[in-house]
Amino acid sequence: MELIKKLFNNNKILLVLLTLITLNYFFFNHRLIFRQNAYIAADWLINYQGGFIRRGFFGEIIFFIASNTKIPILIITYLISSFFFVAFIVVYYQCIKKFLKSNFFLIYLFLPSTLLFTFFDPLAVGRKESLVFLFISLYTFFLINNLISKFFIQLILSFFILIITLTHEIMFFFVPYLFAIKFIFLNNTKFNLTILKIFYFEFILFSISFICIFFIFLFGHLHDNDLLCKSLLNLNLNKGICGAVIAEFKGFRFHSSFIFPYFFEKNYFKTYSIITILNFLPILIYFFLQKQTTHFKSTKFFYIIFSLVCFFFTLPVFFVVNDWGRYLNIHFINHGLLFALILKNHSDIFKLRFNKLFIFKRLSIILVIFIYLTSWFMPHCCKTEIGDGYKSIYNRISFRLFDESNETHKYGIDYPRLILRKILNLN
Repeated sequence: MELIKKLFNNNKILLVLLTLITLNYFFFNHRLIFRQNAYIAADWLINYQGGFIRRGFFGEIIFFIASNTKIPILIITYLISSFFFVAFIVVYYQCIKKFLKSNFFLIYLFLPSTLLFTFFDPLAVGRKESLVFLFISLYTFFLINNLISKFFIQLILSFFILIITLTHEIMFFFVPYLFAIKFIFLNNTKFNLTILKIFYFEFILFSISFICIFFIFLFGHLHDNDLLCKSLLNLNLNKGICGAVIAEFKGFRFHSSFIFPYFFEKNYFKTYSIITILNFLPILIYFFLQKQTTHFKSTKFFYIIFSLVCFFFTLPVFFVVNDWGRYLNIHFINHGLLFALILKNHSDIFKLRFNKLFIFKRLSIILVIFIYLTSWFMPHCCKTEIGDGYKSIYNRISFRLFDESNETHKYGIDYPRLILRKILNLN
């Protein structure tokens, strides 16, 4: 029994999970970038060659490197986008590794709506959210290691939030999580004017991000989109690279009309409401089972208040985009950090109660958890219902193995498909 515990402890299980999703990310990011996906690759390639534009900072760096070296621009894009995701995984793990004794926390990390999101929906791979994940994880890492007050660290984070907001304006809408993380970390039971003084640096970060948004809103639509597109075509990219994001993102301005009819048509409100409930079940059950001391009740209260504030601050985003799953995933990943900090101050009593149950009840709980983790997933957008969990992965692999339509061959030779077919003797 002791050997089994050593082989299958929570830390090693999580490391296997992180390795799996990282390899999955490398694979699909390569496919999406080198196929010149007009939504994913193109988003990284937006640059300032046609003038100042939102999301252009890292695109300008990529363009500069590609223009002054012999390195193909798609390779640079792949390496940079993959680097930020790996950096996020490493820093996130450093933030949460001390709290893995909690089975509730491990379950939360294994949800299809948190760390496994890109595993279930490959079209969520390669997105710029990795920058937001990395920044908030870095902030948390410096905070829990008592480095956040050092001037050099503050300088790094200030510069980082500047370039991230200029690379993806979504960063601004998730800055409130910095306040929430710090408050929960400090383990306070009161919120008053005195405690507001400790948030001076977070207000600085918020101000930097807001100033970026202000300039984007004022000047981001004045660029020449044709020059932007031409700069990429001169680097031997296909014309299709300009056909989606680059053609549409002509400045920081809301759509002329809200897309609520689309949300109702696709059943968004029901689908993503159910997903949100499913996502928070481990935290809700933990709150219910935990001993209700005065201190814990206060922690729970402020967690709920901060959660609502953080969500409502992002509502403008959900009014103008259709890929709700991507932005909910940012919320859910950040809640993983908040959950870890709650566990830092309050023990997890689930294991003790679980060990007292009869073997039949234990097996029943394990079965329920297995079904809960495998029977659904959160689509990044455009679906009318919740995904089918691991069944959908099986269907996706089966389609790639047996499909003989042009869809299989339109991007050239599909080597992973050929290898799988040869291994399974399907040629």
